Amino acid sequence: MIDTSNLENCTWKVLDDNGVANGTAFFVDGSYLLTSLHVVEDFLDKTFHIQNREKTKLAVNVKDHCTINDLAILVTEEYVSENIATLCSEEPLLTAEWSAFGFPATDEGLKVGSKLTGTIFNIINIEHKHDLILATPGITLISNYKGFSGSGVINTKDEITSILRYKDTNNLCSVSIKKAENFLIRNNINVKADELDDFTNYLPDAFQYASDPFKGLG
Repeated sequence: MIDTSNLENCTWKVLDDNGVANGTAFFVDGSYLLTSLHVVEDFLDKTFHIQNREKTKLAVNVKDHCTINDLAILVTEEYVSENIATLCSEEPLLTAEWSAFGFPATDEGLKVGSKLTGTIFNIINIEHKHDLILATPGITLISNYKGFSGSGVINTKDEITSILRYKDTNNLCSVSIKKAENFLIRNNINVKADELDDFTNYLPDAFQYASDPFKGLG
């Protein structure tokens, strides 16, 4: 079972002009949040609001957006979050476990949020806005789950590896941090390297050698 407690504390509802939640965003820096572009596409040039489960409301603006990956970075000047999600440019693997937390448009979901769990079902290797298809075994994806758009998807190490953006008939779709990495780094958003791609942690052990390689051989 993946622990989503930190993700839950990082996650806020995105409110429309009527104060109704229409998506999800999460803090990736003290004053920056990440969400799906289609959640905030009507607010690109104006101030709007986000709200957490304690009903704290903040004014935010879109700092930058990316149509290729359907992502937007939000910024607030009213708050510095102590709860921040770690982004990781992890190479997606089929059947890898994940969890997400967001605010679906259900009575319970809008009040306290909701958790989803599943596995990576498919990886799209052609040019497309999302590159991951996520399975949710045992969970019926009702239409009201559209409020999950913009939710962070974490791996077993509590690292955000993708962002939910779309609900298909039987599956969810997400944009991997690896696919969106250039956009995030361009905006000075910290992205942790995938340990499978980064051998820094292994270099000390890999290059250790005995001072006398023949010592102990007889």
